[in-house]
Amino acid sequence: MNRKTILGAIAVLGILSASSFLVLTRREPKIELGPYQSLGAVAAEETIKLIGDRRQIVVVAQDSREFEMPA
Repeated sequence: MNRKTILGAIAVLGILSASSFLVLTRREPKIELGPYQSLGAVAAEETIKLIGDRRQIVVVAQDSREFEMPA
Protein backbone atom coordinates (compact mmCIF):
# COMPACT_ATOMS: atom_id res chain seq x y z
CA MET A 1 0.00 0.00 0.00
CA ASN A 2 1.21 3.46 -0.73
CA ARG A 3 1.31 6.44 1.58
CA LYS A 4 -1.90 8.10 0.28
CA THR A 5 -3.92 4.95 0.89
CA ILE A 6 -2.65 4.66 4.46
CA LEU A 7 -3.35 8.35 5.19
CA GLY A 8 -6.83 8.04 3.68
CA ALA A 9 -7.59 4.98 5.80
CA ILE A 10 -6.37 6.76 8.95
CA ALA A 11 -8.48 9.82 8.10
CA VAL A 12 -11.61 7.71 7.56
CA LEU A 13 -10.95 5.83 10.80
CA GLY A 14 -10.56 9.13 12.66
CA ILE A 15 -13.80 10.52 11.24
CA LEU A 16 -15.71 7.34 12.09
CA SER A 17 -14.27 7.30 15.61
CA ALA A 18 -15.16 10.94 16.24
CA SER A 19 -18.67 10.48 14.82
CA SER A 20 -19.38 7.40 16.92
CA PHE A 21 -18.05 9.15 20.03
CA LEU A 22 -20.38 12.11 19.46
CA VAL A 23 -23.40 9.90 18.83
CA LEU A 24 -22.81 7.56 21.76
CA THR A 25 -22.03 10.23 24.36
CA ARG A 26 -24.88 12.57 23.43
CA ARG A 27 -27.26 13.18 26.33
CA GLU A 28 -30.46 15.15 26.67
CA PRO A 29 -30.17 18.29 28.79
CA LYS A 30 -31.42 17.79 32.33
CA ILE A 31 -34.19 20.19 33.33
CA GLU A 32 -34.51 21.10 36.99
CA LEU A 33 -38.24 21.27 37.69
CA GLY A 34 -38.01 22.56 41.28
CA PRO A 35 -38.21 26.29 40.46
CA TYR A 36 -41.13 25.77 38.06
CA GLN A 37 -43.07 23.72 40.61
CA SER A 38 -42.51 26.42 43.24
CA LEU A 39 -43.63 29.09 40.80
CA GLY A 40 -46.79 27.11 40.05
CA ALA A 41 -47.58 26.69 43.75
CA VAL A 42 -47.13 30.40 44.46
CA ALA A 43 -49.18 31.36 41.38
CA ALA A 44 -51.99 29.05 42.54
CA GLU A 45 -51.98 30.55 46.04
CA GLU A 46 -52.08 34.09 44.68
CA THR A 47 -54.87 33.17 42.25
CA ILE A 48 -56.95 31.80 45.13
CA LYS A 49 -56.43 35.06 47.02
CA LEU A 50 -57.44 37.16 44.00
CA ILE A 51 -60.61 35.31 42.98
CA GLY A 52 -62.06 35.38 46.48
CA ASP A 53 -65.49 33.77 46.53
CA ARG A 54 -66.10 33.85 42.74
CA ARG A 55 -64.62 30.34 42.33
CA GLN A 56 -64.22 30.58 38.58
CA ILE A 57 -60.95 30.56 36.65
CA VAL A 58 -60.43 30.68 32.88
CA VAL A 59 -57.32 28.85 31.68
CA VAL A 60 -56.05 29.43 28.14
CA ALA A 61 -53.48 26.85 27.03
CA GLN A 62 -52.09 25.65 23.73
CA ASP A 63 -52.56 21.98 22.88
CA SER A 64 -48.98 20.86 22.32
CA ARG A 65 -49.95 17.43 20.99
CA GLU A 66 -50.88 18.79 17.56
CA PHE A 67 -47.86 21.01 16.96
CA GLU A 68 -44.22 20.37 17.73
CA MET A 69 -42.99 22.82 20.34
CA PRO A 70 -39.63 24.47 19.55
CA ALA A 71 -36.96 23.64 22.09
